[in-house]
Amino acid sequence: MNLRGFGVTQKSRKYDLQSSLLEDLAGFLSKNLSGSVIKEDFEFIYPTGPDKGDISSNFALKKANFLKKKPLDLARELKSAIKSSPFSSAFSCIDVAPPGFLNFTYSDSVIRDALQTIEEAGDNYGKQNQDDGRRIIFEFVSANPTGPLTVAHARQAAVGDTLVRLYKKAGYLVCAEYYVNDRGVQIQNLGKSLLSRYLEMCGKKVDFPDDGYRGEYVTDLARKIYQEEGDIYLKKSEEDAVRIFSDKAYQSIFQDIKKDLKDFRVIFDSFFSEKELEEQGKIEQTIGLLKKKDLVYEKDGAVWFRTTEYQDDKDRVLIKSDGSTTYLASDIPYHWDKLKRGFDLLVNIVGPDHHGYIPRLKAAVGSFGKEHEGKLNVLIVQLATLYRGETQLRMSTRAGEFISLRELVREVGVDAGRYFFVSRRPNSLLDFDLELAKKQTPENPVFYVQYVHARIASIFRKYEESFPKRSLPGWKDLDWEKMEDDDRFLVKALLRFPDTLRSAALSFEPQRVTIYLENLAGIFHSYYNKNKILDDSNHRKMDLRLHIMRCLATVIRNGLDILGVEAPEKM
Repeated sequence: MNLRGFGVTQKSRKYDLQSSLLEDLAGFLSKNLSGSVIKEDFEFIYPTGPDKGDISSNFALKKANFLKKKPLDLARELKSAIKSSPFSSAFSCIDVAPPGFLNFTYSDSVIRDALQTIEEAGDNYGKQNQDDGRRIIFEFVSANPTGPLTVAHARQAAVGDTLVRLYKKAGYLVCAEYYVNDRGVQIQNLGKSLLSRYLEMCGKKVDFPDDGYRGEYVTDLARKIYQEEGDIYLKKSEEDAVRIFSDKAYQSIFQDIKKDLKDFRVIFDSFFSEKELEEQGKIEQTIGLLKKKDLVYEKDGAVWFRTTEYQDDKDRVLIKSDGSTTYLASDIPYHWDKLKRGFDLLVNIVGPDHHGYIPRLKAAVGSFGKEHEGKLNVLIVQLATLYRGETQLRMSTRAGEFISLRELVREVGVDAGRYFFVSRRPNSLLDFDLELAKKQTPENPVFYVQYVHARIASIFRKYEESFPKRSLPGWKDLDWEKMEDDDRFLVKALLRFPDTLRSAALSFEPQRVTIYLENLAGIFHSYYNKNKILDDSNHRKMDLRLHIMRCLATVIRNGLDILGVEAPEKM
C-alpha cells in the first residue's frame, strides 16, 4: 500500500480506517527523522504469512543508505519511536525482522474501531474522496452498430463498467462514453445486406454483397420490414434504398445494443456520434489544424498524418485516394473533443485487434500539444473463449456464427456473466465455462461469494426467530473480551477492502476485487464451520459475532456492487 496516488482525505477517513492510521503513522515517522524523508516514502505491504504481522514496512531497507544507517538499526529506531508515541496503542506487537522489516500486528482497539467504522459507513465503506478535481472519461465497447453485441464486447463492457464504478467509488468525476461508428463503409454494407434480404422477401433474386453481414438478425429485420411495410421500397433507386435501409438497420441494431447493455447493468453517461463529427465539419477542421502544424502531407493521392513524429513505426493515412476518410481521421477530432470537454485522463478500453492502433491514437493526442502528452491510457481487453465443459465453442462474427451478449445473459444470468468476465486480468485470455457459470455449488466462484451474503442473511433471520423479543446491543455494550483469534482474523481481512479497491483502480485490474472477495469468502466458510454464531448459552459472544457478521455482509455487498453483481438474501 503506497501512500502515493490515492490520498486519504479528511472526508474519506471515516470510510478507510487502515489507510488513515498508516498515513498518520507515516507522517509521524517522517517527522521523527527530522524531515529528511516525507511520509510518501513509507510503503506498507501485506506480509506473506500470519507470523509476520498484519502489515509490514520495508522503509528501513529502502532508505538506510540515504540516511547513512544500517537497515536493522534504522528499523529498531523506528520501532522505539512508535513505542513511545500515541500510535503504540494501535499495535499489540511490533517486530523487527532481518534484514530490516518492520512488522505490525494490530491491537484489539483497532479491531474494535474497524468494526464500528464498517457498520457506521455501511454502503460507503471503501469510499474515497479525492477532491483533486481530476475528470476521467472511460470509452469502452463502442462496437460498430452492425450486429448484436458479442461475447468479446461483453467482456469489454464488464471490465469498463467495473472500472467506472471503482473510480466513482474513489471519488473521481467519471464519465462513461460509447463512441458510435454510425457512418462509413460498414454502415453502407449493413444497409446493402438488409436491402438484399428485403428484396429476397419481395421475391427478387439478388446477389448478396461480398462484404455483407450474413447473421440471422439481418434476415429477421428484413422480414419485419416486409411484414409491416410490404414492397413499397421496390420503387426506390438503389442509392436511396441503400440509404434508407442503412438507417433502418442502424437504428434497430443500436437500440438493441443499448437495451442489451442496460440489461447487463452497464450504463453509459453519453453516446458520441461519429456522424455528427462529420456533419459539424470537425474532421475537416482538425485536419486543417494538423496541416498548419506541418503534420499532414499528400502522397499518392492520399492525405497522410506524420505519426512517426510521435514514435509510430510509419505514417498513417487520413484521407484515402478515393476521398473517403479512415477511422483515424475521425478519432483525432473525437479525442480532441474529449480534451476540450475538460477531461484530464482519457481511458480507452479496446479489444486485442486494436493493439497496433494505440501508437496512432497516442500520436493524435500528442499532436494537440505537450501539455496533453500522457493523458491517453489504452487498456487492451483480451478475448474470452467459451466452453461447455470440455467443448470449445467456435465463433465467427462475419459469418453470423456467434453467441451474443443477450444469449449469454439468458443462459448464465447477469451476475455470473459479469463476475466471470472480470475474474482475470483484462490483458489475459479468459476461458469462460458456461456449465460452471450455471452451477449452484462452491466451485462456481460467483455462487461461492454470493452464498456468504445469503448465509449471513439467514443467520439474522434465525436470530430474529429464536430471540423475537431481544434487541442486539450497541457498540458500547459489547464484551470485547469475548473476541477470539478467529474473530480477529476475519475482521482484519475486512480492513483490507478499501485498499483493495484503491489498488484495483490504480492498476486497472478489477480482478483484484474478485480475488479479494473469494479469499474473504474462504475465510468466512472456514470461520462458520469452526465457530458457533447463534449461541443461547453465551449471549455476549453471540452479540459480538453478530456485529462481525453484519460488517462482513456489508463488505461482501459493497464488493459485489463494484462488480455489478447482486448480493442475494436467499439462495
